[in-house]
Order: sequence, then C-alpha cells, then structure tokens
Amino acid sequence: MLKERMFKMKKMILALALCFPAFAGAQDMAMNVSNKAVTATDASGADAADSKPAAEFVFHTYGDIPVAKTAFEEEHYLGGKVSEKWNTFIANYTNEYSVSVGLSSSGYEFVKPAVYNAVKRANKYVKKALKKNQMSRAEAVSKMSHVLDCANVICFESDTKKFEEAAKDAKTGEAVLELFGKVKLVN
Repeated sequence: MLKERMFKMKKMILALALCFPAFAGAQDMAMNVSNKAVTATDASGADAADSKPAAEFVFHTYGDIPVAKTAFEEEHYLGGKVSEKWNTFIANYTNEYSVSVGLSSSGYEFVKPAVYNAVKRANKYVKKALKKNQMSRAEAVSKMSHVLDCANVICFESDTKKFEEAAKDAKTGEAVLELFGKVKLVN
C-alpha cells in the first residue's frame, strides 16, 4: 500500500515537473504578444500631439464585462448603462460584513481601495463638470463608462500593483480621468 502511494506521488511530481515549463513558456508567449500589441499602438505614424496618449496599462477581458445584479440598485446621475456599470462597480469593490462587537451592526471592506477611491474622485469630478457645463452629457457618459469598465475589469486582475500606485498618486478627478485614459482593455 505504501509503495503504491509513493509510486503515485512520484508520478504526480514528474507530471507537474513536465507541465510547469510548458505553462511558463505559454505565459511568456502571452506576455510577449500583449507587449507587442502595446508597442504596435505606440509606433503609429501620427503626430504625438494629434494622437491619444499611449496605453500604459493593458488589461484583458475574456468576453463581455459582467453586470452584477444587486438587491438594491442605485440610480447613477448619468442613468442607463452607466447605472448598470456603477452598480456592478459597487458590488465588486465593497463587501459588507457583520460586526458583533461595538455599536455598529455591519462594516464594509473595500477591494483595492486605491482604485475604488480613484473612481469615486472621477465620478465627483465628472458630476461637477457636467453641472458647470464644462463637459457635455455624451462626453460624461463616454468617460464614466470607460472608467467603470476599466475598474470592473481591474477588480479581478491579480497584477495591478503598478496601476494601484498610479491611482493613489492621481489626487484630482481630472488626473484620474487622464490615468484611465491610458488604460486599454483588450478582448
């Protein structure tokens, strides 16, 4: 019985040892493809002043960005699709938990608080710009849709440390919009 277990264990270790280099090679190939995609967008023949800023951050989506169904949907001031994306953002980034000690009956935990706070700053900035007529409604919907799409994808990414640091450094809503303008979502 012990010999059988040892033999199975050796087979399993051997299989893992054989699979690991193949997996690492596939991962390197995927990273090279995504890096080439970024450099291909950077090497356009257009003037730097005429083109959009180069994508500094590339995140991959696998299919459509999911929309969370929440018990209590909050209406966003831009309405429509932005409300769906906003509710998905709130559902993805906040976790409510019960507290048994103290005066409060529940508490909240924020996933990736730097990104969460950056999106809140961008939302506040767009709302003020819309009220002051510094931004059209269509432009506000476009910008907030992109910010929320990016945030909802970034929530589930594992390697976002560089982006989170940049989000923490973006102190104004305008800087946050500029940061999210440098994000490219690849399907």
